Amino acid sequence: VVQQVKEAQWPSVGGIFNLAMVLEDEKITKLTMESVDRVMKPKIDGSLNLIAPFQPQDLDFVFFFSSIATTIGNLSQANYSAANAAVD
Repeated sequence: VVQQVKEAQWPSVGGIFNLAMVLEDEKITKLTMESVDRVMKPKIDGSLNLIAPFQPQDLDFVFFFSSIATTIGNLSQANYSAANAAVD
């Protein structure tokens, strides 16, 4: 997509937002790796994939939204808290 924007000579991308969120509440003792992956990938992999095609000087801003759940979480949201901590 970034290459297509450049080839079409559209205005350059000025910034990126990632507001991804997946909730899959479960007590930490019952979490599976699949559940953890489903919650963490949109925040972590999504953020990395969004910035990968750009050089730092190409962007005016980058916002990766986190949550207060990083520090004050719900007992059933360990996977969501970890995903937000990674983005922080």
